[in-house]
Amino acid sequence: MSLLRLARAALAFSALPAGLIAAPLAGPTATLDKVAQTSPTSGPVLLLRVPYLEQVPKIDGSLADLPMAPSLEMGKTRLYLGWTPDRFYVGVSVVDPTLTSLRQSDTTSADAAIVTVGDAELFLSSTRGDRPVYKRFKSGTLDRSLFHRRRGPEGTEVAVRRAEEQNEVAYELAAPWLTLAGALPAGEAPIPFGFRIRDRTADKVIELPFVAAGQPAGTQLVLQLAPPGPGKLVARLSAEQEVVPPGSDPKVHLGFHQTDAATASPVRVLLDDKPLWAGDVALEGDPATFRLQGLALSAGAHQLEVRLGERSLAGLTLVALDAGSVRARLSGARSRLASWTAGHPASRIAVHCENLAAEVAEGLDAAHLTTVLASRITSDLDDLEATLATATAGRPPYQGRSGVLRRAYRSCLDGTLQPYAVRLPAGLQAGRKRPLLVALSDLNDDETSFFASGDLSAAADKHGFIILAPHGRGLEATYRGPSALDVDEAIEDVLATLPVDTERIFLSGVAEGGTAALELALRKPDRFSGIAAFDPVPDQVAAWTQEWRKEPPLWLAGLFESRSALTHARNAAGMSVFLACTAANPTLKAQVSKLARILKDEGVRHQLVDAGPDAGPSASWEAALAFLDRAAPQRTRQKLTFVTSRLSYGRAWWTEIEDVRVYGLVSSVQAERSTDGASRVELENVTALALSTAGTAVVTGAAIEVTVDGTQLALPTGPDGWARMHVTAGKWSAGASAPSTTLRKRAGLEGPVEHAFSSPFIYAFGDTGPDAPAVERVARESARRWEQKFNGKVLVKPESAITKEDEAGRNLILFGTPAASKRLPELLSAMSVRVTTSAIEVGKARYEGTVLGLQLVGPNPRQRTRYAVAVTGNSVAALELLAGHDWRKPDYLVVDLNYLEDSPASALGTGYFDLDWKP
Repeated sequence: MSLLRLARAALAFSALPAGLIAAPLAGPTATLDKVAQTSPTSGPVLLLRVPYLEQVPKIDGSLADLPMAPSLEMGKTRLYLGWTPDRFYVGVSVVDPTLTSLRQSDTTSADAAIVTVGDAELFLSSTRGDRPVYKRFKSGTLDRSLFHRRRGPEGTEVAVRRAEEQNEVAYELAAPWLTLAGALPAGEAPIPFGFRIRDRTADKVIELPFVAAGQPAGTQLVLQLAPPGPGKLVARLSAEQEVVPPGSDPKVHLGFHQTDAATASPVRVLLDDKPLWAGDVALEGDPATFRLQGLALSAGAHQLEVRLGERSLAGLTLVALDAGSVRARLSGARSRLASWTAGHPASRIAVHCENLAAEVAEGLDAAHLTTVLASRITSDLDDLEATLATATAGRPPYQGRSGVLRRAYRSCLDGTLQPYAVRLPAGLQAGRKRPLLVALSDLNDDETSFFASGDLSAAADKHGFIILAPHGRGLEATYRGPSALDVDEAIEDVLATLPVDTERIFLSGVAEGGTAALELALRKPDRFSGIAAFDPVPDQVAAWTQEWRKEPPLWLAGLFESRSALTHARNAAGMSVFLACTAANPTLKAQVSKLARILKDEGVRHQLVDAGPDAGPSASWEAALAFLDRAAPQRTRQKLTFVTSRLSYGRAWWTEIEDVRVYGLVSSVQAERSTDGASRVELENVTALALSTAGTAVVTGAAIEVTVDGTQLALPTGPDGWARMHVTAGKWSAGASAPSTTLRKRAGLEGPVEHAFSSPFIYAFGDTGPDAPAVERVARESARRWEQKFNGKVLVKPESAITKEDEAGRNLILFGTPAASKRLPELLSAMSVRVTTSAIEVGKARYEGTVLGLQLVGPNPRQRTRYAVAVTGNSVAALELLAGHDWRKPDYLVVDLNYLEDSPASALGTGYFDLDWKP
């Protein structure tokens, strides 16, 4: 959404100055008509004068550098200001107990206007097309670290930072001076300045205007911005509608301001780089606004530009879209798609086409059509028609294609279409496979963010990389649970449709994506040839300790350990690892340097680049891809080292850990084999191991010789090509372990809670007794929030309607109180857990209280190959506490109504079940 468009009401503020001489040029006949002067405000005002370079501190250029002391503090509202030669920085915080309800919600609609300037909304959320991005409200005693950074309109950056005290919500924005000049009247025109939260989920608006204590009733704070330096001509363009039908004359406003005394300045207006209007603008220090008329736009996107000599003063994108023609083309494409898929199963290419058609239709039906969305509609439609043409002709779908394409796959999790972006280098050929770079974005960026700057694209073209950018199941999903599954499924879709060299797949990411790139690649070292991580967090224990000023509890430290790049660095043997650090945080720099030292000690090919805080990741993409381009292909290794903290991630190369001695501790395998399958194995915290004969000369059924921890065994291979051994009475024996007759953790069924959401699941709610209506409401609200966050679909049923087929194919997420559910007692009993009106007992631990919530995961007693998750408590109020709860928690969690989601240490009780699913 354009900041200029939103500020159109603020542009009509002055009369036409004398001395305007216009010269119509070739093309459309354009004229400039004056706009009558209007009064921007009325009534008494408290003027906050913010001239450029005066009264506001200069900062180093980061939102985190805003001064601790507010420039203005009025009751509940604090205003922080700062500047650099390029940008103006604003921070607004509000301390208000009424905001607690908003923060307790998992998300709040991002269509909220954070700061209002006159009739314009200055602090805006970014969007994915026409879809809102959701902000999270945080609370707690924290530092000024920035979280959930996002891009705002017209080159701005908007951030929600963690509050410094309870009940504080803080927003920060950095805006280029030219953006402000284009959106706000300059000079002496004061502008009302306010703060607003619009919570769509609660259907209410909280208005918080800046009003100073002790001032007369009706007094407003107004912000006054001087232009960036004296003697500079500033132009600003805005349009009441940026998307119009072809042939129409859009309402375009052109504003000027110059701080010098009266002088004439030659100005040119260009449309698509062609002269449209030229003349001298004579100004006397006051703003002047004109209406630009006479534009008859042909279909397509057009660039309007104002120049002073060769210097560009302002620009605006206008789009002429013939919606009727687009709908006719879309209908024809859908008919061809249906004809092509009739009579045979729809291919992945058909799914791509189906998604593009859906995106075009959704864009046409949007309530507000922006230039970004209009451009996406036309590009998606062109892509749809080109993809259909190659597919129906039987040619490879990538033939003749290059650049960024938007694609989707149908998820095995919930059957929804999940988007991703892929960028193709020029000259793709069926006989020549290319390396694949999987790029994971930072929190709140989407799958197209990597291509906004040309640095990665230029490097990919130079080195011949295909780039895959998964959506990650949502902008805040952090590549865990369903989000990690999204990365795997997007890779599989690309491998099935593009000429990828499967031995040269690399995983990369920035910030949150960089941390995830390390975690996911080291979890599956046989899939990836290398990693490029920008500003990752290798040691989450240290990061948590820095943030919370104390060490994490043991269960949380164990969770971090299972994901730590430092713990699993040995899995990088044979990979190439590129690390870049642009952050100024000394703790983060120390972590990245420590990881580099471990890689060096392990003999891993790696490169560490300290680019500095002003460089950003884009400056290092060329270095990263040049480094990865020289990486060795990923081939089957006869000698390997592998460590893991989870049975579900226990397979790598030709080994698989099937059972461990102590659950939660790191397990390791050091193995070497010859071509005849003979192996030497050293194990730590492993009690059952499988060895594959793939890549050897061993035939199915033949035995292989294995030396394990000094014991020699002859292991017969099964029909699946795997040979197994296990520990019996403290000694290694040939063959698989005997099947367990009790509940026992194993790969794919070990927890924690988030794992239950990495395969198909169903929400069930208890539907008996007086609590049933409230329980159903909580379950449906939780499902809605999951859909919102993870861009998916949740099936919700009453407990009594759950069938055997439902449980056979899905994990069960069960909501209820003991009074409302008949299934909960069965699950809780199997897990040695008891819920009463006065306490919750987990094993021998007892937690007393009348408003306690419980969340746990375990095998479904009626379907032991599937998970069951209990969301329960000893009151409906406790159940409501968990409705929007983050599922990324351990095996069980006991909380009360005072629980703060931001502070895992505030839980009453939490931890992991042992190998036998016992507390």
